[in-house]
Amino acid sequence: MKTELLSCIFVCLAGILISLISIPFFTHNITLRKKCDSETIGKIVDYKVKKLGDGKFYISPIAEFYSDGNIYRAYRHYKGIANTRKTYNIKNNEYSSDNIYVSDNDIFYVNKNGNSYNFRELAYKKWPIGSDMKVLYNPKNPKQAFAEKVVTSSSVAGIVLLCVGLGIMFISGAAALLFLI
Repeated sequence: MKTELLSCIFVCLAGILISLISIPFFTHNITLRKKCDSETIGKIVDYKVKKLGDGKFYISPIAEFYSDGNIYRAYRHYKGIANTRKTYNIKNNEYSSDNIYVSDNDIFYVNKNGNSYNFRELAYKKWPIGSDMKVLYNPKNPKQAFAEKVVTSSSVAGIVLLCVGLGIMFISGAAALLFLI
């Protein structure tokens, strides 16, 4: 067997391995949604503000809720954070706003149209302290909780790994065909 063909086989096996590594990322999302199946109403008590390294930041409402006589906290998760300089009108979205909003696909948007804002004040207008918010949590581990809905971004990593693995397999298969001809 030629060395080139053997190399293609090993590269294809690496692609299969990378594709297999993507499986836990998909199952994590499904498992988390199944575990966090209890629903309650929490009260918004504060906001989580986090600035990311690329100049983006997000603000999440923190909701306190009771489970088994204990108080727990959950905050709103997002799949991503985006800055925009345009004003969008989002229909049927309770989070629509001129300055901050959460899209239907759970992306947190900040309208950076040249103005300076007090984002805590904007968050207070959107999610007033003391207002109700739905909380989904794991009844066996109430610390595992999500305000409003379960949001994970692990499926994005799974998709990337799967595509890279399939791409490597495709390229190694094409190269193997060239070496056989």
